[in-house]
Order: sequence, then structure tokens, then C-alpha cells
Amino acid sequence: MHFDTGPGSRVLALNLMSAPIIFGCFPTCISRPKFWKDAVKVMISFYIIECGLAIFERIMLFNIFPWTSDVGSDMTIIMDNENVSGFRSFALLGHPLQNALPVSTMMAFILCSKTLKNKQKILLWLLGYLAILCFNTRGSIVGSALIAGTYLMKEYFTNKKISLSKKNFLMVS
Repeated sequence: MHFDTGPGSRVLALNLMSAPIIFGCFPTCISRPKFWKDAVKVMISFYIIECGLAIFERIMLFNIFPWTSDVGSDMTIIMDNENVSGFRSFALLGHPLQNALPVSTMMAFILCSKTLKNKQKILLWLLGYLAILCFNTRGSIVGSALIAGTYLMKEYFTNKKISLSKKNFLMVS
């Protein structure tokens, strides 16, 4: 930080150090399980709002919070959504790539969650995958499908109550 005075390094340092500092401010008398249950509820609420907004924008073909950039003295929209096939949802975080990262990360955490039931996991994952499709981010589309396939294969081999037919296996592949 002393030698690199650019704004990028300061933002990186803030992002890396802010979470430990915030968690360090909480006294140890706070009930950790209750805190984590509340934090999970907040994260899933954000996830549902983010995904719902992305799907809504795609259906309406209108960006509620468009991504803009300061070009000269006037504000200009960077991404042109005149073409329906090239439309990308911007949701809450602006650029589609900035939205796809937290949504795909949350999708992986939802699949690994021990507090959610399997039906809830599948519904939340499908909601996220629809949002990823609305963002039209190719890497996230493929990565999320691979993570879901890995999860389903793990469940198949570790949980003998789940039956995976050949048809379902081909769909996952």
C-alpha cells in the first residue's frame, strides 16, 4: 500500500480486509448460530431479489438499472440492448458479469447447504440458472452446469436413496 498508491490497490485492500474487520467488531457474546442463520436469510433474500430482477428485466426487455459510463460531459449507456437476441439483464449490480459472479457463487453454496431441503436447493438453483441465462454470461452458464452435475453425481454415489436413471444422467451430462 505504501508503494502502490493507485486506486485499484486500495480497493483490493479494502475488499480483502473489510470482512475480517467487520467480524472482529462483533463481541464473542453474540450467539454465532443465530447470527449465521440471520446472515443466510439475508443472503438468500438478496439472491432471490437479484435473480427475480434479472428474469423480470429479460421478460420486459428493459433494464431497470442500466450500466452507464461517464464519457465526456454526458452519460452514455455502454451496452446497447436494441437487439432482443443480445439483450442482457443488469439487475442490481450493474454489468452482467458483476451479477453473474455472486449469483453463480451463491448457486454453489446453495447446493452445499445443509440447512436447505433438496427441493428448496433445486428450486433456488434453477432460479439462479435462469438468472445466469438472462445475464448471458457463457462462462457462468457452463461453470454452474458443471457444478450442478458434480453435485448430482456426488449425491448419486453417496446417497443410495437417490436413483439416477439413464435419461437423467444424459440430461446432466
